[in-house]
Amino acid sequence: NARTQSRERPTMGGITDGGTATTGPCPIDASTDDDAMGTTMDCEGGKKETFMTLASALDALGWGPFHWRLTLQCGLSWACDMIEISLISFLVPNTIGTVFLVDAPQAQQDLYGFLLGAVTFAGILLGSLCFGLASDVYGRRLGYLVSTAIIALFGLLCAASPNLPTLIALRAVVGFGLGGVTCSFTLLSEVVGQRSRGKKVILSMGLLWTAGGLFSAAAAWISFTVVRPLEWQWRALVMISAAP
Repeated sequence: NARTQSRERPTMGGITDGGTATTGPCPIDASTDDDAMGTTMDCEGGKKETFMTLASALDALGWGPFHWRLTLQCGLSWACDMIEISLISFLVPNTIGTVFLVDAPQAQQDLYGFLLGAVTFAGILLGSLCFGLASDVYGRRLGYLVSTAIIALFGLLCAASPNLPTLIALRAVVGFGLGGVTCSFTLLSEVVGQRSRGKKVILSMGLLWTAGGLFSAAAAWISFTVVRPLEWQWRALVMISAAP
């Protein structure tokens, strides 16, 4: 089979996903020292070959401009996640009872207010499951790009909603896209060495996620104090929130 053929094929040393390096005709288990820059072991015929595990190779690469760009890009996706979630707290009181369902009973207003917020989180739950499974098959990068595209497209479409049921349905799709934002966290973790992983992942998530909350509060203040008329205030907030 393919596995047997790969173990019998002579090589000059290398790295495998499972930490097994093959030198000459003999397989070597390289999973014993993930922190080593390189490990030299005896092989058949008295030859010595140096190999590295994937984890030690990532550490050997260090930290460079590529890692900073990826950290920023993944962190911005978490900022967008915070923006879209914070949007709910501003959207519900400034649409229901003021723009939509103005003369409706309080019980009906409360029900639609609940639905407007709940469908977003229901979409996140479903999206997390779907994007988690899909990214295992098709890769984290594709899952990350598709999720951000869904958030941007349907987030902007929310601003064109002619009625409340349409807005609720579109917010559910946005929530589905938000469920795939976790792909960026996994993607960053997989390409950063162990020595930098903890600090940079916390920097990407913590700092930029918080910055997203500040952006959302500023966008709400601008939308509800500067924009006129009332009908366009919440639409402006939705468009600003979807733009990043």
